[in-house]
Order: sequence, then structure tokens, then C-alpha cells
Amino acid sequence: MYNAIIIGAGKVGSSFDSPFSKKILTHAHAYTFHSGFNLLGFIDPNKENLENALSKWGGNGYENIEDAFAQYSSIDVISIASPDQFHFEHLKQLLKLKLKLIFIEKPLVLFPNDLEEIQKLDVQSNNFPQIVVNYSRRFIPEIMVMAERIHKGEFGKFISGRGIYGKGLIHNGSHIIDLLRMFFKSVKAKRLFEKITDWEEASVRAELVIDDGYFILDVYPCTLGTLFEIDLLFEKGRIRFEDGGWVIKIYKPVSSETFSKYKFIKEIETINSSMDSAIYYAVDSIYRRLKDHTPILCSLNDGIEALKICYDLLE
Repeated sequence: MYNAIIIGAGKVGSSFDSPFSKKILTHAHAYTFHSGFNLLGFIDPNKENLENALSKWGGNGYENIEDAFAQYSSIDVISIASPDQFHFEHLKQLLKLKLKLIFIEKPLVLFPNDLEEIQKLDVQSNNFPQIVVNYSRRFIPEIMVMAERIHKGEFGKFISGRGIYGKGLIHNGSHIIDLLRMFFKSVKAKRLFEKITDWEEASVRAELVIDDGYFILDVYPCTLGTLFEIDLLFEKGRIRFEDGGWVIKIYKPVSSETFSKYKFIKEIETINSSMDSAIYYAVDSIYRRLKDHTPILCSLNDGIEALKICYDLLE
């Protein structure tokens, strides 16, 4: 078993679910549910968060990283589930410590200069500890299969697409950009239409170039509600990711029974994804990486490249 500890005892770290929940929505639930990990506890300066997490998941609590390492001689994996603005400092600290792997919530960092420093530190540490970035949809089996179907050419050439998100380009929009990088060979920023401040950072309406096609990023302000969708059009069909990726719909050209020689794009397949266990699949992939040296499904480089496209759009 590998010893794990979580930095950040808030929402995705601890409080979105409980040990009795059917859905696995937190780092704490994923580690405690998986037979290959021993959850040592939490690091959080917020005492209320810390007490709530410990009462629910057990383990020991610490106000800082130094205190945790002073007690344990062997910590294999650390999750960074702290708020976005603390990711950079926590990652800098951990890259200098003896760990096997860091599992960090997206985004890696918030600013381009911070990204450059993390890259330098990773090179200096000889890429150790390893880093896995939680762009959660990358770990979902149904979405991994969909990526394979796209790569094998089942849907033909990509034509165009549209994605809708809110709550910041870096915080939420980067999920769309990372998925596009998973599906296609080339994703580049083309032009910015509009910046909208609908959270602590800007969301943008913009255009991307994907392979030989184009993709429109659109914004639904988070003050109105949560909306995350992706619609991809190909020469041989269409793929829609709805409800944040919980539902995937496949459309293919079907000959019309009414109008001869006409084909209509019809829904032929609906897939309910394992979105409610995405973080468990991420933790399981970490276990298999440590035990059997399987590939990292969302690497430091993946996290960096998604952010570079975001920065290109913002600039």
C-alpha cells in the first residue's frame, strides 16, 4: 500500500461526499475506497475544514507541509486540492521533497511566469516526483474509448465544433482545451472575441484552430448557472458531450425514409459516463503507475500545454 496525504480539506479534498456516498467525488473518498492506498490525513490551515475532514475520513491533521513530513518518514503520494491561488507555492515546496508522485488539481498555476518556474524545478529534480494533473475527464473510461474512436478515424475528418463553459478560462475552460488536446493532434489559439469576468478570473469567447478545422469557445456566465458542453462535427458524424460530460451522444448520417438520396444526422448511441467516479479512476491510474509503471494519463506536460493555449487567448 502507498501512503497518501491531502493538502486542502475543503470541497474536492474532502467535503463533496462522504464514506457512504455511492458517488466518489473527493480525493479522500478515492484514496479510502482504493485498496492500494493508506490515507494518512490532511494538511490545511483552516481548522474548521481540518476538523470536519478528520471526523469524516480519519487520519491526522496538520496546518502545514513541514509538520506532516516531520511526523512521517514515508509519504508516497500527495494530493494538492487547495484553492487555485495556492497551487504554485504548494507545488514548489513538494518538488523539493522526497515523494513518489504529486496529484494536483487543475490548473497547475495561474500565471505564465509561475508555469516557467515549475518547468525549471521539474527539470532540476529530474522529473521526480512524478506529477499527475487532475483534468478529470481524461481518466473516465468512456471518454478514453471515445478518444480512441476519434484517433482511429471512425468519424472522419474534423470540421468544426463549439464548447460552452463558465467560471473562468483557466479554472474551467481549460478542461475543454485539455479534452481537445486529448482528441486531436493540433490545438492552437486563433483569436479572442470577448473577455467576461464571471468569477475571480476572466472567461473568454474565442476561436481555436483544431487540425484543419475550427472551434468556438463560448461562455455561459456562472452567475446564471453551470453549463459545460462540447459539440464536435465530423465528416462522418457528430459527438456531443452534455451535462458536463456525464452524457455522451453519438450521431451518424442515416438515409431518409421520406426523402430519397437525403441523409440526416441522427442520434444512434447514448453513453452514460462514469463522471461520478472520475477521481477514483484517476487515483487507480496513479496506483497502476506506481506499481506497474503504466503511462501517466494526464501529465505535467499536458497541464502545461493546456495552460499555454489559455495564456495565448488571454494575451
